[in-house]
Amino acid sequence: MIIFRKQEKFSEPQEIGSRLLELIRTFPAGRTGHDLAVELLIEVGEFEAALADALSPARDTLNPVIQALRSATLCAGEIFHRSWTRGGEGTAGVLDQLKDILGGIMNLRLPSVVCARVAEGYAHYGIFPETYLESARRFHAEMRPETAVCIGIRSIGTSLSAVVAAALKELGCNCRSYTLRPRGHPFKREMFVSPELQRALMEPAAAAYLLIDEGPGLSGSSLGSAAQKISEMGIPDDRIVYFPCWDTDGADFLNKQARARWSRHGKYAASFEDVWIRTGRLDACLPAPIAKDVSAGNWRGVFFSNAEDYPAVHPQHEQRKYVCSEKRFFRSGRGERADGLYLMKFAGLGKYGRSKLARLDSLASSGFAPPALGLKSGFLIMPFVSGRPVSRRDIITTDLLGTMAAYLARLKSDFPAAESSSAEEMMEMMRTNIEEAMGAEWLSKFESIEGLYRTFEAGQAVAVDGRMLPHEWLRTATGFMKTDGLDHHLDQFFPRSQDIAWDIAGACIEFGLDRRQRDFLISRYTKISGDKSITAKLPFYTMAYLSFRLGYACLCADLLGDSGDGRKFRDQARYYSTVLKRLLSLYSCR
Repeated sequence: MIIFRKQEKFSEPQEIGSRLLELIRTFPAGRTGHDLAVELLIEVGEFEAALADALSPARDTLNPVIQALRSATLCAGEIFHRSWTRGGEGTAGVLDQLKDILGGIMNLRLPSVVCARVAEGYAHYGIFPETYLESARRFHAEMRPETAVCIGIRSIGTSLSAVVAAALKELGCNCRSYTLRPRGHPFKREMFVSPELQRALMEPAAAAYLLIDEGPGLSGSSLGSAAQKISEMGIPDDRIVYFPCWDTDGADFLNKQARARWSRHGKYAASFEDVWIRTGRLDACLPAPIAKDVSAGNWRGVFFSNAEDYPAVHPQHEQRKYVCSEKRFFRSGRGERADGLYLMKFAGLGKYGRSKLARLDSLASSGFAPPALGLKSGFLIMPFVSGRPVSRRDIITTDLLGTMAAYLARLKSDFPAAESSSAEEMMEMMRTNIEEAMGAEWLSKFESIEGLYRTFEAGQAVAVDGRMLPHEWLRTATGFMKTDGLDHHLDQFFPRSQDIAWDIAGACIEFGLDRRQRDFLISRYTKISGDKSITAKLPFYTMAYLSFRLGYACLCADLLGDSGDGRKFRDQARYYSTVLKRLLSLYSCR
């Protein structure tokens, strides 16, 4: 199944470097706000990763530009470390050093364009670099290494390795640091290293080799391939250490080599709860203490009294969410007013969180979302809204349909996007998911629908909602409000930014609208937006939406097995398949 998409964009290095120098100029003299230090770490790390990839297209190597880039990110790691441990004291000199390094890099001969990849851990997965400081301290306390080679697995390992190096340097460990890029199929990664880089890696005698990344993912092959490469250089297994974002026994890795290697090496992973929750650091950022963790589907117990009514959730695909209470007291209920309660949701570190704050402010101004109270440490803070989630079993009123139409028209007018998924990407997703979930016969019917994709090419990209699901609409005392409408056009799943027809198709499918309801929604949307092309585009986007959701439901059902959520995702897959077959039969006969 295809449900994920690449997250990358092409940029000019000079433009990125100028933005970094401007960011440095915003730092207060002699001290840093920690959020600013985090943003600098992320931005410099992404700059290094993008340029290193461009300068090492086939295998990782060493040259003056790559070495200068590594020095820049190590400076950013030191600034970050001092911000977290000393409140920013002593960073002025390091900021000046970083500024000089970046200025020197911009005077070097650079590629005209680089591919900048999104650091997905910082943007979506809630990876906090502070946890890697704690992992480094635990490693040092147990192993007491004199020398370490900190190897960041690009992309996000670029900045995380600088964090680990800064912590070890503070503890008196002599550190060298490099980055490596896993190459090849996502489930069968390999590392390719030039002779000069291999010599540099092997130079420190008796060093510990620390492999630092946000993983492991489904295959475990990125960290596994790095360990394999270091092992091939003659380094004993007990000197190769993993720094992942979470620990696991590795038994479920899809890559056989990664499974075999996982138990051979030491592992150090500190949790978000250890570093932010139990220490009270997160509470100190908030308007009130945390009263309830509503992450990973736990929010359902707040809004639904019967587990049978719970919407299907894949826990790992949800952001961290907490309810905060001024009285440290929280009670589940339906439709009750809860004064003094706040919701905080992870939105992303640095620029990733700020973009979502801006969108929330815009939607809140029209009453479609609650007002933002702030963005702190990557978490959006807003009032907790009491209400009852809409269900497909509810009577779908014209008030709800009218609110949805106005909301979609607002997205169309106020959130245009520069780019969207290509026609080739979308068609590949549809073909793959239809064939794998429904078989070759249905793929043949899809292929027989001539010219269908042309309506896709004519679409205007919009930063869509992407989650027009009934339970994400709350019926409140003042009307309907949309939840979780900030960032699905930015995440790692399809559809990316897309024609607003994606959301209209999603609403029709997810609410099971009959013809009269569908016509009302489209008519009201057209009247508000002036978009008269929507009807012609809906057949393609309805099939595209169904293909994506079918693939997503099948994947989640496989991963979650015979759990309650696994069974609900299987029910969803049957529903999407049934509707898609009906549409394919209809249009393939025309």
